[in-house]
Amino acid sequence: MSYFNNVFKIISLCCIILYTAVFVVGGVFFVVYTKGRFPSASMDAFVQGFWGKFVGIVAILLGLAFIVSQYLATKKEDCIAFDSPDGEVVIAVSAIEDFVKRVTNSFWEVKDAAPTIEPRDDGVAVEMKVVLWDDKNIQSTTAKIQKTIKEQIQDFFGLANVHQVKVFVMKTVSREAVSEKEAKEKAAPVPEEEESA
Repeated sequence: MSYFNNVFKIISLCCIILYTAVFVVGGVFFVVYTKGRFPSASMDAFVQGFWGKFVGIVAILLGLAFIVSQYLATKKEDCIAFDSPDGEVVIAVSAIEDFVKRVTNSFWEVKDAAPTIEPRDDGVAVEMKVVLWDDKNIQSTTAKIQKTIKEQIQDFFGLANVHQVKVFVMKTVSREAVSEKEAKEKAAPVPEEEESA
């Protein structure tokens, strides 16, 4: 289902770009190229006259309005809204992502995490990119992460529908290797006088 949603989004985006381009290019054509571009005298008079410029300006304005409306619709999707007895509550997607990152980084098995929240009509879906330490079983660790994230989102934000928590393990890291590297980086440099002595 997620695959088809992505396909429909791509098709929709292509239609939006084409639709906007037709309006803007058509508008520019009517406004700028208004000298003898049509063989018909009546068409030439229309294009070069008031109505030709009027149609061009309207087309440009409609194209720009369409771009703005799509931008505002996209920005609106960056929030999740639900109704409470006292009014509407709007939660920024970034707030959920920050919360999920803090929860995931609190796991002893996780070195780093980068969550992405996808708003849905009746809830959210979560995608997690994580870097794990290599001293624990990946399957049990990711299962624990998925269960905890889902429960925490439901309890903290009051979102009943967490459709999925997808976890991508980007790589695993050795604690010993990182500790040795950090120790070398933190080692104090030897003064030049001692080296010469």
